[in-house]
Amino acid sequence: MVGRLSALLILCFIFPFPPKVMAETRWERSARVRQEAAQEIVWFNHEPFIFPLRRGGHFENWPELYRRQHRVENISLMAKDGVRYGRLHFYKGMGLHMEMPEIEESRQAAERMHAEGMKVSLYVGGTMFAEAFYREVPEAREWEQRDQLGRGVPYMETQTFRHYPCPNEPAYPNYIKKVLKIGVEQLGADQFFFDNVQLQPEPKSCRCPRCLRAFQEFLQKRYSTAEAVRRRFGYPGLDYIKINEWDVYNRPEDIRSLDDPVLQEWVRFRCESLARHNLDLADYIKRLNPDISVGFNLKGLYGLNRMWLNGIYHPLYQGHCDFICFDVDGVDARLDSRTGALVSEIRSYKMARTLNMSCQDSLEDELRLAVHMAFNYQRRLPRFGYQGGAWDWGANNVFTPLMEFFREFSDRYYTETKDRADVAVLRSWPSMAYSIGGTLVPTILMEQVLIQTSGAI
Repeated sequence: MVGRLSALLILCFIFPFPPKVMAETRWERSARVRQEAAQEIVWFNHEPFIFPLRRGGHFENWPELYRRQHRVENISLMAKDGVRYGRLHFYKGMGLHMEMPEIEESRQAAERMHAEGMKVSLYVGGTMFAEAFYREVPEAREWEQRDQLGRGVPYMETQTFRHYPCPNEPAYPNYIKKVLKIGVEQLGADQFFFDNVQLQPEPKSCRCPRCLRAFQEFLQKRYSTAEAVRRRFGYPGLDYIKINEWDVYNRPEDIRSLDDPVLQEWVRFRCESLARHNLDLADYIKRLNPDISVGFNLKGLYGLNRMWLNGIYHPLYQGHCDFICFDVDGVDARLDSRTGALVSEIRSYKMARTLNMSCQDSLEDELRLAVHMAFNYQRRLPRFGYQGGAWDWGANNVFTPLMEFFREFSDRYYTETKDRADVAVLRSWPSMAYSIGGTLVPTILMEQVLIQTSGAI
C-alpha cells in the first residue's frame, strides 16, 4: 500500500551515512560498480542527427556521439551494465524520405537491443518541418494550423521552421500512421512516445476553415435545439456565433476568468480536438499490437490553466494513454527550507494514478526518485512489462544507491499498489477550465495542507 509511512521510509535512503560510520551497503556497491562501467557508454539520444545541427546549440562532438550510440559494442556495454530499456530517435517531422537513413540506423540498433533483452522505445515528434517536409510532401502546407491572420503556427522560441499540424486535418495523421506502421513492423517497437502534442496559447489557436467548421459542428452536437442555444448564448441559432479575435486592446494574457460562453465552449473544443487527434494515433498503434506501450508528453497538473493555454485535459486520454511525461522545469522535488514540507509533482502522480496512467520523470535527483517510488503507478503491459518502474525512461541510466534499492525491491513493494487516502479532492471542469488563476493556487494550497497532514497521502 502506498502511504505516508512508505514515503518516509524511502526518504531515509537519500542521506547516506558517513563512510567511517557505516560500511558500504550492497546498493552503494552496486551503484559504484555500475557507474564505473557506464563511463564507457554513450547513451541513446532521441533526436536524429540532423535536428541539433539545424537547431543549433549541440555538443561539438555530436557527430561522434551519434555514431557511437548505435554501435554493437556500445549496446552490449549497456546490456552488461543491466540496462533494460532505451529510447531511439525515430521520426522528428522532416519527412520519411529525409529521415529514412537514420530510421534504418535505429532499426539496426533496435534489433541489437532486442537480442540483448532490452525494450525499445521510439520517439515521434509532433511538428512539421516547413523547410524539409513541405519539399517532400508539398500538400502538407495545407495541413498546418492557421492563426486568425492566416499565418502558420510555429514551435516555440526561434524554431519557426517547425509548424504545428491542424488537429482537425485527417491527412496529417494518415501520413503519421505510415510512419508508425514502420515502427511496429520493421523496428518491433515496445513503446512509442509522442512529443510536442500540445496546442499553442492564444492568440495562436488554429482558426483555419476546418477548425471553424468543426467548431460549429461541435456546438450543434452540444446544443441541438433552439431552446438549448437560446439558454446558453441568448441567440435564436448557432449561425450567429463567431469566435473572438485578439488585438493589442483585447489581449488573452489580460484575461482573468473565462466568462464569455463562446470562449468557454472554444476551450472545450480545443481540448477535444487535440485529444481526438492524438488518440487516433494511439488507437492505431493498439490495433496493430495492443501490448505496445503508448505515451504522450502531456506534462502534469500545475498552477496554471492548461486547458485554456494548451488544450490539455488529461481525463480525455483515459483508457488510451499508458503514460505521460512531466518535462517541466522549476517543479523539481524539494524540501521547503522553512517548514521542511515536501514540494513535488505529487498532484500529477495522483492524477495519473486515478486515470490509470504511469508517469515518466527525470530521476537523477534522489528526492525526485523517492517521490517517484512512493507515488507513481507502475502499470503492467504484457509485452513491455511494468511502465514507470526502475528500468524505464528516467531510470534506465541512473546508478545511485537509492535507484539500486528501487531496482531490487520494485517488484516486491512498488508494483500493483493502491492509494491509501481518506480524502479526495474534486477538480471540476469549470473550476479548472474557466479560471485563469483564481481557483488554481488556492486549490494547490489546500491540497498541500492535506499532503502535509498525517494519513492524507
